[in-house]
Amino acid sequence: MLKLRRPQRSAGSLVNKLTTAMSCLAVAAVLVVSGFSLVRERANFREELEQQAKLLLDTLSVASRDALYFNQFEDASQIVNNLGQDFQNEQSIVMARLYQTDGRILADAFAADQQTFNLEPDRFGQALLADDVLITEWESQRLIVGKSIIVGDETVGALSVGLSTRPLQVKLQKTLLEGLLAALLAAIGSILLARFISRSITKPLQQLTTATQQLTAGEWGQAIALNTNDELTTLADAFNQMRGQLHELVASLQQQTQELEQSQGLAQSRA
Repeated sequence: MLKLRRPQRSAGSLVNKLTTAMSCLAVAAVLVVSGFSLVRERANFREELEQQAKLLLDTLSVASRDALYFNQFEDASQIVNNLGQDFQNEQSIVMARLYQTDGRILADAFAADQQTFNLEPDRFGQALLADDVLITEWESQRLIVGKSIIVGDETVGALSVGLSTRPLQVKLQKTLLEGLLAALLAAIGSILLARFISRSITKPLQQLTTATQQLTAGEWGQAIALNTNDELTTLADAFNQMRGQLHELVASLQQQTQELEQSQGLAQSRA
């Protein structure tokens, strides 16, 4: 009697493969969304911080330009130094400087000694005085924004302010932790969902595998009954039909063999 080879078992379980695939997809999707959230939060914060710096710069410029125009440098310096006193205990504003027309620092609100007078021109101050456009510099710990102060057609000085980027770092860390937590929850949820879905697939497949192994061993077994109403049900019905036809074929061959053996025995007895 012809026997079929038993199919070799695969090294990995289908349940584990489906679980791993769905978990990886869920975690990857959450990480991608979290990445976009980080980029969006960073862009929004930078825009808001730049707007705050420009508003502060405009306020100081309006308050100090008349004093600079009339060479009342002490009054202009006091306006900037008052900002340092008002925000000394806060971490949002970290720098405010007033420059003379030659680029030297006239007042530094957050310096240890607010009565600042430098003999050498400041590089950033010279850059501000060289053009009447707003200059923005992003550093690792702060945003620096500055511009020249113009009264009529005359440049009377320049201002620069620095705002801390620490709130951005705190917000990004919070968003990152939320993303990692969401990825963990998504992984757990996908594992549970994948287990449920994969078992609904693998259980009928196990029945088909068992029936196939029984058929390979010459045991006809019982018909497979599946009510999944999908392709697995169609496969089970086709298997049952094949099993019945094969059973009838084998039974017919066995009957023909017996009849042939009986005919040969009668012929030999007559001879």
